[in-house]
Amino acid sequence: PSPLRPKKKKKKIDPIVAFAKKSLKDSPDIATETLAKLLIDQGYYEKAIEVYERLIAIHPEEKAKYQAAIENVKKRLT
Repeated sequence: PSPLRPKKKKKKIDPIVAFAKKSLKDSPDIATETLAKLLIDQGYYEKAIEVYERLIAIHPEEKAKYQAAIENVKKRLT
């Protein structure tokens, strides 16, 4: 007889993280400050920078604000 193996527990995924990941996967063109902030909170700094770069393309008049946000994120990478 083979030994019984315990069932692997499924990881509980934070619904906000799941939503952010799904948003990026399903609609890579979606870019909001909220999404960028969620990504930062979850430690996805590179993805947050990509979102801010898309925001610059969408709202060039806000470039200085988003560029400053990118610089703040880059500080976390070092």
